[in-house]
Formats: sequence, C-alpha cells, structure tokens
Amino acid sequence: MNEYSKPLIIVPVTESNIDIFINLHLEIRKSEKRWIKPMKQSMQHTFLQGSHFDSYGEKRLFLCYLGETPVGRIAALINRNLSDSQQKPIGQLGYF
Repeated sequence: MNEYSKPLIIVPVTESNIDIFINLHLEIRKSEKRWIKPMKQSMQHTFLQGSHFDSYGEKRLFLCYLGETPVGRIAALINRNLSDSQQKPIGQLGYF
C-alpha cells in the first residue's frame, strides 16, 4: 500500500495526544531553513487545558493522520474578546 492509498483520519486532541499536536510543526517544517519555530513554552501556554485563552475563549484541537502518521493539525477557536460589527464573537481557524 502506498502512502496515497492510506486513509486520512481526523481525530480530536486529548490529553494523551496533546504533545503530538504541540510538536507536529517541528516535523512538518524541519526542511524549511528560514522558518523560525515558536517557543515550546508559548505553544504549551496556548494549548494546554486551563490556559489563559480558556478564560475568554473556546478551542477545539484536531490532528490529521495519514494512516498511522500525524501529518496535520488545526485549531478551531472562538475568541469572545473579538467581535464583529454586530457584537458576535469571531471564530478562527489556525495552527495548520
């Protein structure tokens, strides 16, 4: 079976796979010479349960696997401190 015939599987991030989510960018971007990696402490502060963001927003984190290999991540965020012209909270996607 080649890598393109393996299924893509999206899974929610849990306590057991949060480290994969936090560190996945290191593997994905390792060949990009000009890429400046964010500080791990900053990533942990943002994504670990009970973070400062949790006091004013909501987040759902997901990992994408190609077969057994993690190949992507995404965060769905609602920031109640940001609002549109009708004062409704703004949702964001990020941390690809």
